Amino acid sequence: MKSLLKDAWAFLASVKLALFNLFVLATTSIIGTIIPQGEPIAFYAERFGANLAQLFWLLDFIDMYNSPWFLSLLTLFGINLTVCSIERIPKVWRLVTQNNLDKAPVDIAKMKNNSSFTVKCNPDKTVSEVDSFLAKKGWKPQKKAVEDGRMSEAW
Repeated sequence: MKSLLKDAWAFLASVKLALFNLFVLATTSIIGTIIPQGEPIAFYAERFGANLAQLFWLLDFIDMYNSPWFLSLLTLFGINLTVCSIERIPKVWRLVTQNNLDKAPVDIAKMKNNSSFTVKCNPDKTVSEVDSFLAKKGWKPQKKAVEDGRMSEAW
């Protein structure tokens, strides 16, 4: 039973499911936009022919946005987005709130989005100018002295 719940959770947390569901919703929404909604069956028979009108009625395209299958797609998409968010937000929150200044410079250098530079002027003046620039842009700079210089981060 736990395995079944785990599999269902993994299925609902899938980004592939979200993309597939978005594609299906977009495609069916296009159909619902092209085919007039909420008209009597005679309207469709006159405009598209009896066979196509019967197909529209059978597939519930004449009131598509209120059809059980379309509402089920929307519900599945909503559940999928909720589960994806529950699954991913804690990890993202940890990344956003972690204090990178507590990490070793070697570890920071291995990160994808990092930047370092060497200046050949007064380090104190440079740090204060950079802090002032970042503060003007709305960032909250923090710094820490390390063995080979200083580390800064802004958030």
